[in-house]
Amino acid sequence: MAARVAVAFARDPFFDEIFTLWMARRPFGAIVPSLLEDSGPPLYYFLARFDSVGVLRAISFLAAAVPFAILLAQKRLVAAALLAVYPPAVLFAVDARPYALCAALVGVGLLIPRSRFIAFLAAAYTHYYGVLFFPLLLLEKENRARRFLLLLALYVPGFVLAYNQPREAIGWMQSDSWFAPLVNLSFAGRYPEALFAPAAWWIVVASAVLLAVVVAKRALTRDALFVFVPLVLAVVAGVYFPMRFESVIAVPLVIWLSGALDGWPQVFRHVLIGALMAIGIGVVANGAIDHLGRPRDGYREAALVASRILPVDGAVYATGYCYLETAVRVPRVRAFPPEQGRHPGWRSTAAGDARTLPPSFYWVVESKAPEVRSVARAYRLEQLFRNDRAIIVRATRR
Repeated sequence: MAARVAVAFARDPFFDEIFTLWMARRPFGAIVPSLLEDSGPPLYYFLARFDSVGVLRAISFLAAAVPFAILLAQKRLVAAALLAVYPPAVLFAVDARPYALCAALVGVGLLIPRSRFIAFLAAAYTHYYGVLFFPLLLLEKENRARRFLLLLALYVPGFVLAYNQPREAIGWMQSDSWFAPLVNLSFAGRYPEALFAPAAWWIVVASAVLLAVVVAKRALTRDALFVFVPLVLAVVAGVYFPMRFESVIAVPLVIWLSGALDGWPQVFRHVLIGALMAIGIGVVANGAIDHLGRPRDGYREAALVASRILPVDGAVYATGYCYLETAVRVPRVRAFPPEQGRHPGWRSTAAGDARTLPPSFYWVVESKAPEVRSVARAYRLEQLFRNDRAIIVRATRR
């Protein structure tokens, strides 16, 4: 709890969390149509109907606590201890996104076998990562083929939704290297800097070697399949992204590690557990301190300034990444081009037509956005605010 609370207070709301807030303010019936312009299944957004990033983070916190509590109830104390300090699990346990709920459902499915079918189905409707666990039903003793096929049939709406979503919305998820998942699987990784401070290479290598030592005696176990089947499928499908994937795989990973540790003599077992936990605590502490010292995001700062300085009676437009940040603070803001308002979670590549804009308006836009040049041909732009990433201007037709 201490590790998660520290990260929650140290980290400013992330851009993706602002998208969750935007979705929470949408009418219930607009959730699926909005996702047709973006990515992801709808279950999390059906549940996350709260107009506060803090409350949305609290929902993730409670969801992440469920598998942890089950581990304690089942007296799997080593697995619970490792889960408590596993950096991806810590970060996304207090992130206003679907990952904590998806991970919790996966964890429940693994820890309570009789719930596995419905838990994996709900996990898949929470995030597409949940689908990667479907083949694990084939490891069950009874009716495994029938249950697997039924699971696929019940997820047909999810497959249809994914097929109709724009490919650009998931292009960012593709890994640069097949080697990346192996580097980030342990308790220290070269995480994306936007999410968490990357660990030093020597710590990453030491952590990976330590994990390999832990499982050396019991590497090829049934528990290992619950880690590597989804991992291989994610890499093959091109939907692996560091930390996000590891947060979903966290419960299977710590179950595998705790089982592997049982094969070691008690003294070595204690040393290995302590070493893994020490690395995890160090990486989490470094990540929290790093977030605490980060300057405010330039797009967010521009949106906050806009909410304070813009008059209540003027037309306001926002473009690119500035639109989402501005929309949650200035309700009357419009998107330019309009496509940006239909999928604000990622930047529209549509070319905006300046002729559709009114004679005068206020504009919050990235300072290097291509739209600035096209609008400047038809409008005089009076700069009201500028930082290293965004500008606020008053535009008047020439």
